[in-house]
This record gives sequence, C-alpha cells and structure tokens, in this order.
Amino acid sequence: GKDGWVSLYLADSAPLLLPPPHPLELSALHESALITLSGGYGLFFRQIADQVRATTHPDCTDQQLADALWDLAWSGRLTNDTLAPLRSLLGSGRTAGSTAHRSRRSVPRGRYGSLTAAARPASRTGPPTVSGRWSLLPPVEPEPTHRAHALARTLLDRHGVVTRGAVQ
Repeated sequence: GKDGWVSLYLADSAPLLLPPPHPLELSALHESALITLSGGYGLFFRQIADQVRATTHPDCTDQQLADALWDLAWSGRLTNDTLAPLRSLLGSGRTAGSTAHRSRRSVPRGRYGSLTAAARPASRTGPPTVSGRWSLLPPVEPEPTHRAHALARTLLDRHGVVTRGAVQ
C-alpha cells in the first residue's frame, strides 16, 4: 500500500524487535533498488537513481523510483535517516480544512522571476519525498525465542511493569 506504520528502533536491537517484512510482489525495479542498497550503507536518492539507471532501468523516472522506494519502506525492507521525506509525503496530502497556516510566498522580482516550474532545471537531489539517505533494514532475527526475550526486556525497561494489555 501507500501507507504504513512508522516505528523507531535502536540499531543494535532492531534485528530482534523489527517485525518481519510484509509480503510485496517485487518488480524488477524493486529488485534493482534492493541490489543497489545491498552494500550495507545509506545512499541518497540520486545515487540510487544513477545506479539503477546505469545497470537495469535506463528509462526509469524519478517518480517511478520514488514510488518503488516507498513500497519497499512500507513493506519493512528500507529505512531513511531522516523524517523529512515522511513529512513531505504527508504534507502533500493536506486538505483544505487543515488548521496549519502557510505564509503566502512573495512574487519573485529578480531577473529570472518569470521562470515557470517547468522551465526550472530538475533537482539534482530528487523529489522532496525521497530526501535523506536510504538503506536496507537489517535482517530480522529468525529465532522466535530470542525475539520474544528481547521484546520482554524492552517492555520491562520501558514500563517497569508489563500487563497483558501492553503485550497484545
């Protein structure tokens, strides 16, 4: 889908606490993005796009790749090092009844103030919905006993006392 749960984990406990990835029918573009990110470090969108286009998808648009990255993120396979893309993604769906107020932009008065959005050069960094560094989430610990133990310790550390309702 196009939405999902956002969860925060410490890097050292993530393999034990992350839920397994949700099923996703991986397209060739998804696979290419996963392979590009398999080096074990984070990459900016443009680095991913350049690699994907150079290897398997020369005609891939920024929007197609952005959609693929979000598919992988919502399915529990990718993460980002900042909340800015999520804010941008959520902000783009703002309704007219929103209570947030935006200041009116002044009209540009400079020499190039008459350029339309279509005439401006494309952003070298990519769309705002994919800013920051993207990376693969660590593989989930396969042993259920280790996972249950880590979850119990985390809940006890966080709450001190754990009741049935907190665990369900």
